Amino acid sequence: LLFSDHDKGTAVLCCCSATMTGQCEECSAPFGMFASKKACPSGEGGCGKTLCKKCLNFACMTADEAQAKGLKGKVSTFCKSCYKRHCGLDLTKTEDILGPEAGDAPAIVYLHGAAGCRVMFSEHAAAMVKKGYRCVLMDLPAHGGRMDEDLTLTTAIACVADTIQRLAPSSKGKKPLLIGGSLEGYVAMEFLAVHGDLVGGAVIMMCGQNVGRGRGCAAGAGLWAMKTFVPSVGAAGMLTSLVDAAKKNGHVQEEIIVRDFSRAGMFFAGFPACVEVMKATDPASALPSFDGPVLFMNGTKDHRDSENRWRDACKDGELIDYQDGDHFFSHDDRFAEKTVDDVFKWITSKDLAPSNV
Repeated sequence: LLFSDHDKGTAVLCCCSATMTGQCEECSAPFGMFASKKACPSGEGGCGKTLCKKCLNFACMTADEAQAKGLKGKVSTFCKSCYKRHCGLDLTKTEDILGPEAGDAPAIVYLHGAAGCRVMFSEHAAAMVKKGYRCVLMDLPAHGGRMDEDLTLTTAIACVADTIQRLAPSSKGKKPLLIGGSLEGYVAMEFLAVHGDLVGGAVIMMCGQNVGRGRGCAAGAGLWAMKTFVPSVGAAGMLTSLVDAAKKNGHVQEEIIVRDFSRAGMFFAGFPACVEVMKATDPASALPSFDGPVLFMNGTKDHRDSENRWRDACKDGELIDYQDGDHFFSHDDRFAEKTVDDVFKWITSKDLAPSNV
């Protein structure tokens, strides 16, 4: 828009011009001053379409990049279609099942963390299969093969219940075990209050801090920061930061970081919903209603302001802390094998183990 400057006899271009320069080729949103545009990178395997920030916000490392450079490979930003084409995860599936047929062995159902997917506990599940278990690794809504589904605490709990009923029936009188880490550990605790009759026990990892009702200022500030800054940083920026954090740990195998994070990608589009799910939880109220045993596992360098409170709220609760472990302790070479062994010893002590043990 042009405005005349009569004193100087010139025309001035208003910086608030609403002139549009095209529209997103995916959602048709118009580009303008507050809606930037960028191309899905054809040189990195993208389609080259000109898209808005919302439609160009999926990230992973391509197979060629991972094979050539490993952990040093570049994480690329793609549109959803190109992401699905390059993602190392089979997005046509919502569960991976390892071990015996349904009903032939006690089952374990694994729940992943925020923005992750079903591959998070792949190594743990493979180890438990060798001990005689049927293991089900599942995607939660807004994650993995369910990336287009809406995530709320209600839909997450319903999804877990459906998966257990379909794929993890009781075997010889032994109900399945539920293992949840990080975000889905909080979901698992709420699940126990609603559908505790479906499982024989639960293991809750990386959930030592109260991020739900009655949370402290530090937790509240952290949730606000996650909900505010994650969308602005973008999928590629967040994925790169997460990979850097795993590398900084120094004890997480490169193969695991590349496979579970870089190649699979992370589902940050659903992160605001993840924050709302965490805020809605109330473990201190949920846990007392569950009659079965619950094991809590945390790293001492993680946030742990409520781990003792959670344990004491259970009718049969136990807690294991891993000295110098952080939020990645379950995948840390120093603790990964011990984590599996500690879970199995606990299961055996609670008579939740296969009859052949």
